[in-house]
Amino acid sequence: MEVDLVHTTTTDHFRLGGVWLEPPTQPDPSRAADAVLLIHGVGGNFYQPMLMELAQRLNEGGYGVACFDNTGHDALWARNPESDMCCWRG
Repeated sequence: MEVDLVHTTTTDHFRLGGVWLEPPTQPDPSRAADAVLLIHGVGGNFYQPMLMELAQRLNEGGYGVACFDNTGHDALWARNPESDMCCWRG
């Protein structure tokens, strides 16, 4: 699967990586959307196999697909053992 690596910067100055899969065909005017944004859960990342498989299937179905890390990705956030809250580790 060929993807374009992209990034964005949050308003609080965190650089977040992601991928963009260009739609393989012209947009279908009968569809409600031309592209899909996939967002992972806290502690995950945009390149998790499940997300990449879903992205590939959507792309093969004619959609553009964007998938970005969020501010809770990878090891940047960790569960606080004394509560159910996540805390910044950095």
